[in-house]
Amino acid sequence: MQITKISYDEQRSLFNIQLDTDEKFNISYEIYEEFALKTDQILDVELYNILEKENDYQNAKKVAENYLNYKSRTTHELINKLKSVTKNEKSINKVIEYYKRLDILNDKRYAEEFIKVYLTMKNESMTKTKYKLMQKGISAKMIDSILEGYDREIEYENIKIIFEKKYKNKDLSDFKEKQKAFRYLSSRGFQYDAIKRILG
Repeated sequence: MQITKISYDEQRSLFNIQLDTDEKFNISYEIYEEFALKTDQILDVELYNILEKENDYQNAKKVAENYLNYKSRTTHELINKLKSVTKNEKSINKVIEYYKRLDILNDKRYAEEFIKVYLTMKNESMTKTKYKLMQKGISAKMIDSILEGYDREIEYENIKIIFEKKYKNKDLSDFKEKQKAFRYLSSRGFQYDAIKRILG
């Protein structure tokens, strides 16, 4: 295997290495300099494998960059995304650590912002909020520690807002209607005591 062309991608700050096999690798300046890569250089198997792994990492990092630029993500979400483009666990772990060092990937901050939006803007229950975050790979321990900072009365305030929007013009003196309301509020994760309190 022989290098036939070397070019530099200014936008990504990477070197593009093309081989006589028509394979192309994206590599960092550090790798380029360490192995003194040049046109017509013959690659042994060891160096080829190094370039292949570096290319895999750089491609995974680019996928992560695009994924994280769209909106905030959890570590779990990013890992799943990367698994769809590479089977190399080392590349995945390296990308995760890279974005954690930059503080772009921060599960605690993500959870804090998510909980704030769900409880104070979307008027959801703590149970549903916790369930949604756990689906995104946030630990129950971390979620509970953040929820401890909220007054439990927010459950009642939220259920009151939802109840008034949905059942403002309903006759809840009718037992069946009251049961429907109970099931609906329960399905949204509100606690029994809060539901009984609002339904009377």
